[in-house]
Amino acid sequence: MLGLELNSSKTDYNENIDKIVDYYFSMVQTACPIIRKHDPNAKILLFGGLNLYSQQAPNAELDKDFASRLAPKNVGRFGDAVSIHAYTWNETYPTVMYRQYDASLTFYNGLFNGKLELWITETGKPLEEAGEVAQAQCLADALDFFQGRASHVFWYSLLDNPGEYRFGLVEADLTPRPAYLKLQNYTAT
Repeated sequence: MLGLELNSSKTDYNENIDKIVDYYFSMVQTACPIIRKHDPNAKILLFGGLNLYSQQAPNAELDKDFASRLAPKNVGRFGDAVSIHAYTWNETYPTVMYRQYDASLTFYNGLFNGKLELWITETGKPLEEAGEVAQAQCLADALDFFQGRASHVFWYSLLDNPGEYRFGLVEADLTPRPAYLKLQNYTAT
């Protein structure tokens, strides 16, 4: 995945956006032929995780601007898909959030004229927000929502990362959580 973190402040972003766009484009332009040479069938994902709407993801609009500045440079010719992150982060009104997600997905699809697949390379819900039942429901809702809208959906993560929010589908001893069982059931049907 070819990505660049845009976690700086809006002021830093505005002051440096042209340099950031040029740097990213140069990186992709350099890396793509090398990847294709070593693995012609590799899927190259661009952008490293653009944020979809969330009240806790203020960079979502910056990400749209960043992608909009790269699209006219025809950055899409160097990749196969757009990498997107979709976290709910304490959203209490999922219907509003999913309408915003839909608008963002439509935006990115239109930006690249439908020529790049949309991959949800991270989505998830930590247990700290609402517990195991809510996490399992979030997984089911995400899989249902992204069906037909994204080519691939990846849940973050299988195991909890020490010292971070607990997103894992299984406990440290590999005991499945309800979200894991929901995923297992979803893939079986």
